[in-house]
Amino acid sequence: MLALVPASMLSAGAEPETGTGSRKKVTINQHGGIEVRGDFQVGPTRFVLDMDPGEERTIQVKLLSRQGEQRNFEIGVEDFSVSDDGTDSVQFYGNGNGPFSARSWIQPEISTINLDHGEEATISVKITVPKNAAVGEHYSVVLFQRTPKENARAGFNMISRVGALILLTVRGDTVTEGTLQQFSTSKRVYFALPAQFLIQYRNTGTVHIVPRGKIEIKNMFGITVDEIPLRDWYVLRSSTRRREIVWLPRFALGYYTAQLSISGVGGEPDIRIGAPFWVIPALPVLLAIIAIFGASFLVQIFFSRFEIKKKKER
Repeated sequence: MLALVPASMLSAGAEPETGTGSRKKVTINQHGGIEVRGDFQVGPTRFVLDMDPGEERTIQVKLLSRQGEQRNFEIGVEDFSVSDDGTDSVQFYGNGNGPFSARSWIQPEISTINLDHGEEATISVKITVPKNAAVGEHYSVVLFQRTPKENARAGFNMISRVGALILLTVRGDTVTEGTLQQFSTSKRVYFALPAQFLIQYRNTGTVHIVPRGKIEIKNMFGITVDEIPLRDWYVLRSSTRRREIVWLPRFALGYYTAQLSISGVGGEPDIRIGAPFWVIPALPVLLAIIAIFGASFLVQIFFSRFEIKKKKER
């Protein structure tokens, strides 16, 4: 996530921590051959955890600097949520609590660290689920932010934040359910490829859903000419997610049906729904029409210049 913040606001009248003491608490490895890109990497970028109330667990997150110089990094935790309008926009809550908060359960072992170019720090993050935690999924993110340079006193300074998402399910009587709200093509007739298929899925349960399935492209004779798998599609609790699937074959012409198949969730039956569409490529069709008219024109010229007479019998 990138944000523009006035440099004067970032100083807040105090110098940022150097993070030198934090280096003694974590494992740091120096990597050679790291290209200078002026950024940093965090990994893994997502943790999907199932934990019991009262359980404690520690995860490891790696931070690799590709800054080209020595820089300080800040580490914090925020809650987040995904919009319910299908746009996949993410909201962060800063020091506040999100609708399914886990921020207070997560504690990185350090809050700041100083790294040279090519250094990678392995940072432990302890997660402690309260005994009275609400059953279901909770969403937080461990955020890594590059500290602005001390000489950035005026104007604006670019702040780069990279996060490791934590999707934490508190075990109990969770609910897994969802509904397919839309499956359609972006157009009924495509004069040029690719074709686009729109899928919108609503999660009405208390844990995330990973809809799995495929889209089969069938021609006018009902024969499957192509198949597109649905991959890595997370729909978080109480949210709606929309996907656009692109179909770009080498050539297509005529009437087709896109057949969506999604495996059922929460004991629900599998979902199967079709969306018909036409593919009429403008350029090939135009060339064919020109060829037909050209051939017709040549035939007419031929018969207008040559008269075919029946040979008289002697």
